[in-house]
Amino acid sequence: MSIPHPLHLTPSYVGRLILRYGTYYMRHLQRPYRRDLVMSGSRNIRLSLALRQKQALRDAFFNIVLDAYTEQTNLKISSTTGAVFVLLMDLAQSFDAHFEKQVAVGGSLVRAELLNEPALAQKLGALREYLQFFGIVDPVLAQLRACFAAHYDTYIDLLDQAKGSLCFTDVLHTVELDSGELTGVLVEVVALFNGHVLPADTRHNFYLFGIAGKFADDLVDLARDVRNDRPNLLHTLLLENSREWQIWQQASRHKGRLNARWWNRYCPSTLHKYCVHMAEYYDHITSPKLRSACDLMLLPAVLGVEYDSA
Repeated sequence: MSIPHPLHLTPSYVGRLILRYGTYYMRHLQRPYRRDLVMSGSRNIRLSLALRQKQALRDAFFNIVLDAYTEQTNLKISSTTGAVFVLLMDLAQSFDAHFEKQVAVGGSLVRAELLNEPALAQKLGALREYLQFFGIVDPVLAQLRACFAAHYDTYIDLLDQAKGSLCFTDVLHTVELDSGELTGVLVEVVALFNGHVLPADTRHNFYLFGIAGKFADDLVDLARDVRNDRPNLLHTLLLENSREWQIWQQASRHKGRLNARWWNRYCPSTLHKYCVHMAEYYDHITSPKLRSACDLMLLPAVLGVEYDSA
């Protein structure tokens, strides 16, 4: 049985994809997005080579995503947009880390208390400081607050339901609101920062990309999410097939590289269902660059590489 779409990435395509990504990487190794923070006076940091390499990998991916914005809108963006994107992602990841910690220990999930967490406040302060340099603090922060206020309480309710049911549809609803809307808001801020009116189809493409990206993440994060009792799209489908669930449990104990070929051989039914669901979002992404970014996110799953050990 062949590896199902969209995990079917041919060796020649993977080679071209990595080569293009490498070109972006070399660019950002020489000129990281964070350089703009230093130039604006927001930061003055000397980084080790290892950290610069790690940031260049991240910047390269962000650059492809920002190029997709230009591809979709035919509008040029400021070279300083990359630093805004980095700060937004720092803020989102800091929030996610604190949120997951609070969930794990049974802590408060009240919005106001979460936002007062010191590490999160620091990330928000860094974003505010950089935006102030361009005189656009209030509109951007107002956009973020409006999105947070509109969706947070609903997300908490959906998350509680998903954790209780471990049903694919329930978990997907949390992903649509979290990963989909988050990516939509990020592109809204990109447009706002550059003084653009964001076309609805561009926002929708980024929304789809956020969800498809979460499908890619859940393939790699499965063992960790099961271990930490976090909702995972792939986990819910595995639970529907007791035989394949047992096969995966046994394989995961040996910490082997569970790449796409392994899934195709040992859990073909689950993999097929998963790819069918993923394709409902992946296939509707009309931006070639966003599709390439999604394929880059799928590479660790195709190759069986763990993010943390890569």
